[in-house]
Amino acid sequence: MKTYRSINKKNRKAQSALEFIMLFSFIFIIFIGMFAVFNNKLVKMTQESEELQLEQIQKMIVTELQIAEGVMDGYQRQFSIPKLYLGREYFIELKKQDKVMTLVITGSGRERFRIIHLNKEKFFGAPIPGENYILKQDNILCISDQPMNSLSDCPDLPEICTVNSDCEAGKSCIEKVCV
Repeated sequence: MKTYRSINKKNRKAQSALEFIMLFSFIFIIFIGMFAVFNNKLVKMTQESEELQLEQIQKMIVTELQIAEGVMDGYQRQFSIPKLYLGREYFIELKKQDKVMTLVITGSGRERFRIIHLNKEKFFGAPIPGENYILKQDNILCISDQPMNSLSDCPDLPEICTVNSDCEAGKSCIEKVCV
């Protein structure tokens, strides 16, 4: 026959095991909560870092274009844009819309836009990741991935003209370029 002491001893062991499981569960829930908070902050910091790098690339391109626009004719410069953004490819596009030019950088599923205040009729070409060459001649800017000695080397440049009759039908000669 079991005595009161032996039954009481088993209850204490069972109660200790239950207390241990509850304490362990509580600490585990706190740990999971802290892990979720830290993980959320890490993701946010990574996204901010990616945005900052895209912004730095954009600023570099805009600065190069603004310098080239502000100097005298004959300006030539080679500059480099990082080939990879956080170890991934990205794309640079210059969109010429109604009255503005927009620099669009696309990478990691993100698009970053920036309006550039340049005369779009006097700007040709587009920067690419890697080496870029910029040339200013006859008040016209050209950017290319190949070295240029004159505007005739500019890949996107339309016809150069001196009078309207040098241009195709329907186009006008505006500052030595058929537009």
